[in-house]
Amino acid sequence: MSSADRLRLLNYWYAVGHDSVNETNNAADQIIASPDRFLLNKSELFEAQGSYQSLAFALGSGALGMAMVFGSSPRMATYFKNGQLKFLEWVCLGGTASIGYVAGNYIGQSAFGDAQKVQNHWMAYSFIKTQNRFEGQNVLSKAPTY
Repeated sequence: MSSADRLRLLNYWYAVGHDSVNETNNAADQIIASPDRFLLNKSELFEAQGSYQSLAFALGSGALGMAMVFGSSPRMATYFKNGQLKFLEWVCLGGTASIGYVAGNYIGQSAFGDAQKVQNHWMAYSFIKTQNRFEGQNVLSKAPTY
């Protein structure tokens, strides 16, 4: 296909669900009209993410992942205690702790916080950020009209 055809293919996963009616799509429509309604300051965002309860849950999940590695491999626990872990063992330990932390953060945010409020904040933040940066090597010459 040549560039003269001016046919632009859309990625399916980019456009899927654009016509569904749910809280996220309704908030996205409202963000286009006035994005500042959904932006949160640092303390409001911390509270919406579940504050210290979510943080403790995420850290506990990361520690649980490390404990599971040590429980399943006593040799690795001994190597860790003696400071003799090799690179791939550090990767296993760090990866397990990271996956546990990310899963705990997601669960903690859903259980102890307001996940929809956080989602709306980051949609509004991304919308504002893309309006303020250079798109396709073109400098925005006028203020965005939203």
